[in-house]
Amino acid sequence: MFFKRSIKRFAHVNGFTFVTYSLNGEIITSGTDGDLRIWKEISDDDPSSQCVGENGNCCVQFKTDNNEMRLLATSDNNVQAYKYPEFDREGMELRFNGLVTSIKVNKIWIVAGSEDHTIKARKFSDPDTTIELKGHTGPIFQIAINDKNHIASSSGDGTIKVWNLETQQVVKTYDGFEKFDKFNKSKNFCTPAFEKTGRYLAFSKGSIVNVVETSSWDIKFKLENNEIKNTYTACSFSHCGSYLAAGTSNGEISVWNLTDNSKIKGEVFGEETHPITSIEWNPKNIKEFAFCDSDGQLSTIKIRANKNDDEDADILMENGDEVVRDPDDIYDAIDFRDDDDEDNENCVALEKLKNETMKTGADSDSEDEDSKTVKSQQMSETGSVRAVKPFLLQPPFQPGATPQHLEHRFMVWNHVGQVQCHSTSDENSIIAEFHDTTLHPSLHILNTLDHQMASLSTSSLALATKETPCKLVCIALLSSGNKEWSTTMPECEEIQGIAAGKSFIAVATDAGYLRIFTTMGTQREVLMVPGPVVCMSAYDNKLVVAYHTSNTCNKYSIMIINILGLAVSNRTVEIPFAQNMRLNWLGFSDVGSIIAFESSGRVISYNIKKNLWMPICNLENHLIGASDTFFMISVSESTQKIRATLCRGTHYPLTNPRPILREIDYSLPLCSIETEKSKIEECLVRSVNFEMESSSKALVENGLKLFSTALNSELESRAFEIVELISDKKLIELASRYASQKGRMHMSNKISKLLNDFEEKEMEKKSMIEGYDKEVKSFTEAYEVEEQKPSEARKIETSTPLIAPRPMISQRKANPFKKSSNNSSLGAKALNHLTKKSIGYNESVTNSDDENTPTNNMSLKNNRSVSLDTPRPGNFSQWFIANKEDLKVDNPNSTDAELFKIAKNVYKELTQKTKASVEELDTPPSAPINKRKLELNEDSGSTAKLAKYGYTE
Repeated sequence: MFFKRSIKRFAHVNGFTFVTYSLNGEIITSGTDGDLRIWKEISDDDPSSQCVGENGNCCVQFKTDNNEMRLLATSDNNVQAYKYPEFDREGMELRFNGLVTSIKVNKIWIVAGSEDHTIKARKFSDPDTTIELKGHTGPIFQIAINDKNHIASSSGDGTIKVWNLETQQVVKTYDGFEKFDKFNKSKNFCTPAFEKTGRYLAFSKGSIVNVVETSSWDIKFKLENNEIKNTYTACSFSHCGSYLAAGTSNGEISVWNLTDNSKIKGEVFGEETHPITSIEWNPKNIKEFAFCDSDGQLSTIKIRANKNDDEDADILMENGDEVVRDPDDIYDAIDFRDDDDEDNENCVALEKLKNETMKTGADSDSEDEDSKTVKSQQMSETGSVRAVKPFLLQPPFQPGATPQHLEHRFMVWNHVGQVQCHSTSDENSIIAEFHDTTLHPSLHILNTLDHQMASLSTSSLALATKETPCKLVCIALLSSGNKEWSTTMPECEEIQGIAAGKSFIAVATDAGYLRIFTTMGTQREVLMVPGPVVCMSAYDNKLVVAYHTSNTCNKYSIMIINILGLAVSNRTVEIPFAQNMRLNWLGFSDVGSIIAFESSGRVISYNIKKNLWMPICNLENHLIGASDTFFMISVSESTQKIRATLCRGTHYPLTNPRPILREIDYSLPLCSIETEKSKIEECLVRSVNFEMESSSKALVENGLKLFSTALNSELESRAFEIVELISDKKLIELASRYASQKGRMHMSNKISKLLNDFEEKEMEKKSMIEGYDKEVKSFTEAYEVEEQKPSEARKIETSTPLIAPRPMISQRKANPFKKSSNNSSLGAKALNHLTKKSIGYNESVTNSDDENTPTNNMSLKNNRSVSLDTPRPGNFSQWFIANKEDLKVDNPNSTDAELFKIAKNVYKELTQKTKASVEELDTPPSAPINKRKLELNEDSGSTAKLAKYGYTE
């Protein structure tokens, strides 16, 4: 016997793809794209399709007493029943807390497994009673069931367990399999399979398929193929029990005849090397089975008696009888037309062209042209020329939005607020809420235009429709008067993404245009995007647009657009994602850094000044359940926090109840992060590379901790390297003091010498930073030049010389009662009754206007002559390092400890002298004050204190 592969058909997107057969022999496939496709046969070019949700990992079709039913795993983590073929819902059968991965049925039970580590089952006769089987510590991969009410389940904990549904107990456990914590990450599902009568159980382990006898649960025999060295991932028995098929992680297929356990020859190796995810035999054809791989492709295999047997001479099963097709029937539908070119004069042999082009003359000598023509025709008929499989790129999405098919969903949720959309039969509205209620009150808008996209900023709310003609509506939050405006896109131009910034609204369309409007609706730019748009986000005056750069895989790049005034500048950067990773979120931090979140849970940050991508956290490390995910909201770089909400068993949060926001700290993936040294190093790296609060303080603290750790571990070279690497003045002083306290005077002296070179290193560091900033300056110099041009033109046109303002003599308010020499004699005599003696006036004290002038104040400051060697309080270390050599000359016989004490005493004396001299300079010369004496004829007791200031005749 010989088996042969059919052509491969593109069924679903990349990921786990499931295949099964209907009762009438139709092929049913489901995948991670959420579609269910029904193929009449492998050559069906137009299969029927139904959308069941975000993903559909498994399905099963069975027949009840009344009608035919179909069970599907939905994106809501439920097992939903549908009527066949109407596809009407018949109710929910089972509910889980995680992704449903496998569904099986027999005449009595419905059984399903989930990523939440549980297996649930119920009887058809008792739909209200559900049993739950617990025992696995990893996600359930695949389930098999027989008519004896035994089920076998493979799990990510590395085991296969056999259960008795009647007793709900584990009968047998097989271990030693590869472990995985996620269903979508698994490459080996170890699919178990029961023989139809329930006599045998088969499962794969490595490059061997074990066949177990169910009476004793011992391995009966093992099947292997010497041509295959890769690991088997799935296996399945034929319905007649005579054959067993298995697929490997490299796309290879093996088939055995169980009557003598012999290997059937055939096309073992395929054209592609993707892992086989599912195998199922045709109930209408005992010698045909279908399989799918992780690339989303579908193919079938047929077993023939001989290699050259006709493809359609197959054995079918109808009510237990074998029906043989007549091979001659296939020619009835072929129209043989007469051709005038009977001698094939206009035909060109393909092999002849190859030999002439590639110059393989030796091969052409051995065969004549007629035989080569026949060979080339045979090659074309067998389908050796393979068509390129199209790759389904990630569709456009809005960051912070949930899927559009939900009735209650988030249109956007970011650092400003959230916009909810409620689309039900009773309500069709949009509600916008702000985190800061002082910015703007909540908005309640009727969704009469069926808006499906939204973007929210501190200055505007943008809404857009997807149905052509697409319409953009904007509500300016901070303006007065008419705040709302709208515009319609050109015909046949669909909106794929919108973003609202501080002073602009950006719209990306499927025509490759990026249309930019002002907040009040003025069209200002139309730009081109180099590839299909994935998503876009805005912050302040910056806009980032992510787009595809490849048609064969998910490869992303971003356009960083700076919009200021009338000038626009752009920089293009590639996102360093791992292979086959999808973009889940794109946005900005609170300081303007670009943040990207990939499907593997890794969060990376792009520093515009340094032009570098850096990983900041892996959210997978903070998940609790295997089927849990995080929904990204915002990132605060100043506080080193990532704000996200935990979705248990789903990928998106629900609007009600209100999701709980979690704050996750930055966690850089350093080596041995569990050690204390690595934790300090991680804090040091974050304080250097990110704009966090008190970064300079954290830099000194963590640097000193690393220095002390290295010094106490007798790693002086590392300790000195840390101080030299950071080159902070305060750290050098603290490290020198710490080393001297520990008695490491040689280390203290070595570190002290760094202060002499500190200024030079600061200049080098400054020049290096300026080099990094050149690109950033060029990034913004376009609009700076545009802004400078009008001012330069005005300078040329203006001939009036500029007058420099003079400094004001005094900024004190003028005293309206102050005496002036320009007053008239009448004004001078108006207050003569207030005698000089009564008000305590002294002619010797004169208040000159020049006392408070800046000139006089500066003269006092310039008169302070303080020596450069004179120390200032608090700088003993610097003074000691600078004058150490002079102290050694004055005290040649003193040790280092004695010299240190001497220096302290000298420094103390100098400090006291310096303080005294400064106080003398700060104290102005005091003028003698003549107090008014009480005259003898004045009665202090009988007269009020202010009576003497009254007017007298």
